[in-house]
Formats: sequence, structure tokens, C-alpha cells
Amino acid sequence: MKMNILIAAIIGFILIMLNDSTTASNEILFTDWVTECNDTVLTKLDDRPVKDLLDDIISKNKGKVICIDCWATWCSPCLAEMSNSKTLMQEFKGKDVAFVFLCLNSQEDVWRSTVDSLKIEGQHYFLSKKQSNDLRFLLKLQGIPYYILYNKDGAVLEQPTLRPSMMKEKIYKLIN
Repeated sequence: MKMNILIAAIIGFILIMLNDSTTASNEILFTDWVTECNDTVLTKLDDRPVKDLLDDIISKNKGKVICIDCWATWCSPCLAEMSNSKTLMQEFKGKDVAFVFLCLNSQEDVWRSTVDSLKIEGQHYFLSKKQSNDLRFLLKLQGIPYYILYNKDGAVLEQPTLRPSMMKEKIYKLIN
């Protein structure tokens, strides 16, 4: 897995360098950095608005229950809950449930190594400082970890008092 991430990082670096050397204007040719290995997808976002990101997540996971986890690499309670998230993911593996992790206010290299060391699958997004602040404002986020549960129609069902350990029964009701 580390080799896949390293190869993807090298390819990303080469594409960025090509972009820098071939564009005369402010046009951006390469914006998203994505690594896919097993059932884990790491995405470093371009500067798209957070509302668009949430819409994209809902669209990408249409017809699925979506569990969003807003976390940070330096947040001890966030990291402590990750084992509960892994257990929940195993419970619903192969079912119409998507697990999405939005990393806020963190350093990118620490994010990549943390996701790798936790061995947690799912869709992982790294948000810039601006995107992190915008998400906090949009969701009126007071603290993290912060969880959001969407039904199969993309409607928010519950936030922010959720924890992975409390979601199991709620998800079963939504997928049946």
C-alpha cells in the first residue's frame, strides 16, 4: 500500500511539474490528487467550494446511506473513534453504505501517514485551511469529531451528536 501511495505521489508531482512548465496562464490542468488502493480512496481537493464537495459526495454515493466523519490528525477523540468506525465499516461491508472522512485543519503529510497507519478504508478527503473553515461555518461545526448521516436520498438525517458506536441500528433501519 505504501508503494502505491509513493507511486501515485511521484505521478502527481510529475503532473504538477508538467502543469507548471506548460501553462502560460493561471489555467490549472491538474487539480485533484487521488490515490486508490483496495477500498481506500485518498483525495486532495482543489479549491472548489465546500458546498460543491458535499454535493459531489452525495452524487457519487447516490442510493447509498452516507456516513461522514469530520476529523483532524491532531484530534485525540477523533483518532480514538476511528476503531469504532472500522468496526462499523466491517459490519456494513458490501452493503449500500459509504464511509467518507473529511480531514480538517491538518498537515497533508500527516494526514496521509495517519490514514495509512490506521488502515481505515473509505473515501478520504483532505481539506485546505480555507475549506476547513468554510465547512465549519456551513455546518455550524463547534468541534470535532463531527458526524453526519445521510439517507439514500441524500437528505441529512442526523448530526452532530452521532458517534460511530451509535450508528449501527440507525444504518440498518435506513438500508432495509
